[in-house]
Order: sequence, then structure tokens, then C-alpha cells
Amino acid sequence: MLLRDRIPESVRESARKNVDRRGRNNAKERIAAMNEFYLQYETPVTEEQIGRLRSFTTPELCDGAGLYHTMDAEIRHRAGKEKIVGRAVTVEVPSGEGGLVADAILHLKKGDVLVVAGHGNCDASYWGDHRSICASMIGAEGVVIDGAFRDIEGCEEAGFPVFARG
Repeated sequence: MLLRDRIPESVRESARKNVDRRGRNNAKERIAAMNEFYLQYETPVTEEQIGRLRSFTTPELCDGAGLYHTMDAEIRHRAGKEKIVGRAVTVEVPSGEGGLVADAILHLKKGDVLVVAGHGNCDASYWGDHRSICASMIGAEGVVIDGAFRDIEGCEEAGFPVFARG
């Protein structure tokens, strides 16, 4: 179970509607507070386990994980190296709140894979070359985005692995 699944649906829905129970528009604070939960590690993974995972191919890992634990086929490699392995740090990003991704980068540690749960939104970009450079400087392993990214040439130049829907 993901930590975000422990947050009551009513709280998440309220944040999505950009209003609290008193009718005030304070979505950014509420979403930021929720993302504090999302950015925690659910299960510690050792460096030894990550090293062992590197020895498998993607099809082998998918077969081992089962049908419902695989990534959407529309999310594809877009820049940088094609294989990444690391601890997943997930941030759920409502449409129009791309600034949360910049905050999430600050929480990354060396070897982490940032997973941007953008709900398939390709109307705006969640990632670009500057974020690739920042995440690379931290030592992150890569980013997986269920949404759009931009600056493909700059991301390629940065050499930071990007997997995205569009």
C-alpha cells in the first residue's frame, strides 16, 4: 500500500477541488501537506537489493511483478540511459500544480527514481532540462512521468534518464 492510499479520499478530493471545509481556496498548502506523506519511503530498500535488481531485464521484472504491476506502455524512454533502477519516490501532482515537482526534487537522495503521478496530463509539462540538471546533481537515478515533459535536446544533453507519456 502506498502512503498516499492512507490519506482519506475526502481529504484528497477536497484538495483537488481547491477548497477546504470552510470554503477557502488553499489548495497549494493542502496539496503540499499531502505530498509530505507521498514523499516518504514506504519500505526501505537496501543497496544490495537494488544491485540484484540491476541484473534482471525489464521483461523479467515485469513477469515477476505480475500483470497489474507494470507501467503503462505509453510511458516510454525519452532521454538519457534506457535502464534505471532505484528507490521510487512518488509525488502525485494535480493538473496545474507542476511546482510540486520542483519541491519533490529537493527531497530526492542519490539513487532515487522520481515518479511523477500526473494522471496522464499532457496539457502542461512536468519536467524539462533544468529539472534534469538539478536531479542529476543530486545523484538521482531518473524520472518517470505520467504526463508530459519538454526540452528533449537539453534533457539529452544533461544525460538524465527521462521516461514520460508525452
